[in-house]
Amino acid sequence: MTIREDLTDVDAENDEPTLASLQSELAETRRKLAEAEQTLHAIRSGEVDAIIVHGVAGPQAYTLKTASEPYRHIVEQMPEAALTVTADGLIVYCNAAFANMVGRPAERLAGALLAEFVAPDTMQHLLASGGKSGCDLTLVPLEGSAIDCHASSTELPFGGERVFCCVITNLTGQRLKARHDTIVEASNSAIHMLSPGLVIETWNPAAARFYGYAPAEIIGHSSEALCAPGGFKVLQDLVARARGGEPVSADVVRRRKDGTTFDVMESLAAVRDAAGGISGFASISLDISERVQAVAELQRVSVLLDTLLQSAPLGFCFLDLDLRFVRINERLAEMNGIPAEAHFGRHVSELLPTLVEKLREVTGRILATGQAVLDHEFSGETPATPGVTHFWCEHWYPVRNGAGQIMGFGAIIEDITERKRAEEKLRESEARLRMALRAAKAGVWEAVPDLGKFSFVASDQALALHGLAPGAAMTFDNAFAKVLPEDRQRLEMELRLTLDTGVPLLVEFRSRQSDGSIRWLQSQAELRTDVEGGRLVGLVRDITERKLREQHVEFLMHEVNHRSKNLLGVVMSVARQTGGADNQEFVRRLSDRIRGLALSHDLLAHNVWQSVDLESLVHAQLFHFKDLYGTRITICGGAVNLSAATAQTIGLALHELATNAAKYGAMSDDKGKIAISWGRTGTAGSVDSRFAFSWRESDGPQVVAPTRLGFGSTVTGKMVKVSLDAEVSAEYAISGFVWHLDCPAKNVVEE
Repeated sequence: MTIREDLTDVDAENDEPTLASLQSELAETRRKLAEAEQTLHAIRSGEVDAIIVHGVAGPQAYTLKTASEPYRHIVEQMPEAALTVTADGLIVYCNAAFANMVGRPAERLAGALLAEFVAPDTMQHLLASGGKSGCDLTLVPLEGSAIDCHASSTELPFGGERVFCCVITNLTGQRLKARHDTIVEASNSAIHMLSPGLVIETWNPAAARFYGYAPAEIIGHSSEALCAPGGFKVLQDLVARARGGEPVSADVVRRRKDGTTFDVMESLAAVRDAAGGISGFASISLDISERVQAVAELQRVSVLLDTLLQSAPLGFCFLDLDLRFVRINERLAEMNGIPAEAHFGRHVSELLPTLVEKLREVTGRILATGQAVLDHEFSGETPATPGVTHFWCEHWYPVRNGAGQIMGFGAIIEDITERKRAEEKLRESEARLRMALRAAKAGVWEAVPDLGKFSFVASDQALALHGLAPGAAMTFDNAFAKVLPEDRQRLEMELRLTLDTGVPLLVEFRSRQSDGSIRWLQSQAELRTDVEGGRLVGLVRDITERKLREQHVEFLMHEVNHRSKNLLGVVMSVARQTGGADNQEFVRRLSDRIRGLALSHDLLAHNVWQSVDLESLVHAQLFHFKDLYGTRITICGGAVNLSAATAQTIGLALHELATNAAKYGAMSDDKGKIAISWGRTGTAGSVDSRFAFSWRESDGPQVVAPTRLGFGSTVTGKMVKVSLDAEVSAEYAISGFVWHLDCPAKNVVEE
């Protein structure tokens, strides 16, 4: 309110005052004093904004600057809305903050009703008697969304009327800040604030997990503590870029509290105050260690893949949808006869015109079905070898983008030309084998031991030879059922010997055919150990005709042997008749020698004149001393097969040695002994291999060297030496007679 006060100077006239005038002046003075006291009270209580003083210069307005003025300024500047309303909700005063909240100028709000912006029940609650210490309300501005607020009111007396001073706080910012703080606290990214000097001011839980620092340990410290060696310069560069106004980010290496380092993607943004100045920087760090490791692994795999593509013996390529080469390895380029770099961007028809139609067919199938085409065989020519047909086994598959759409084709290509040629040769070889097997009346079979039995696979010819129908399942039981009973045990023993020792199987047996006839079969097999328990791979053939021929030959040999012995008998008879009584000793000795020759002849005939076992020959020539074997006669030597000619030579020598021992040597009394031994030295079949034979007598009568060499000495000496190219020695020692033979093994042994 404005109080006008007229102050006039007292008239300074020289008239002397009367009593009445003095009393009148006193009353006036008292009245003015009362007004002055009221004015002073109004000024002190803030009821007066200004006063007008009438002076010599005329009336002047003076603004009263009391102690309450700073508070009025604060109310105008405060961010909370402040207003004064009457008890019925008439707005008497509001500050700029309230005007901004409701979207109306402050001068237009004086005299407006609070009910325009606040619900009636909320307003009555706010303007309750005595005021309200705090309540939530919703403020509805002229435009825009409703605003959640918190309000307080205080009732003040004013000229006898009820007036309320209200303070309203906009909760929107606070709630946004609370949400922001919640997000920051719950974030998996390390978030912290930096001062303009890069000092850490805030620290969220994720930052504590990442770096290992508790908030109290790191807040107030330089962010250099988080940087790996050389990393603080990187941070300073990021800050310099962020000062330009745009957020920046980079992959950097940071250091934990324990000194270990890890990879992060750090984003940095400048934070500005109301005046636009930079008040600090917000830093968000995301741990990308796994991503970095994944990228490194991807790079490693990519290098391995490139190495594989370039070093693999297979061809690789990628084509786009237009069948243009995108990538190709050196092996496929070599197959095509064109440098790898000459393929890129080129259409298949430009480089391989003879193959383009086949490729279109395959890629068309991929586009139609979306499925790979595997094990597809191609054939054709390439610039690498014009005029030569090559064969390839190719696997084509679709190459898709992230959306699953086919964007091209990949291929793995193997040159199988050599394999095709080998297969063709194998087919020809198998055809020849089948022809040979048919001609030889032979079949092939395979057997795998299974729980004590055999699982057989056999050709039709092998089945037929065993008396089974073509295509029939061959088993151990049905195959052995066809074998004659007297041959089964021997066949089983030979099979078991092969499985136990690995010795090749070679066995002959008789099998009954489906028509009831008997056929001789020869089965031979080898044990392969490429499967557990091994498997027998063998051949069976019909040897019936051979057996018949052998029987016929044996019959003929026996007939020849019989006739030869008859002839020897005739010779002996002629010798006896011719010699007469005067030559009986000669006839006897000649007869003995002919009988010795006949014994050797019998052994040769028994073996079809092929070879004779040396031990059997010794036993035959010493047959009349068989009761002395193991006591007075010992025989020691390995198995040696003598050729037919050698058997006759050594047989005659043994006959002479046995005859002399009986007449003059160890066998002429009941104490003498004979030790017969033989053996081989050197590698069998080699030129340095030799054969030695010894006849050693002991404990018999003393022997003396003969004064005349007869026919017997010729047989044991010169004949053996010449026939076998041998070194022969005869020693008449005191201990007994010793005869020794040494010659090249090839002259004696039938390999």
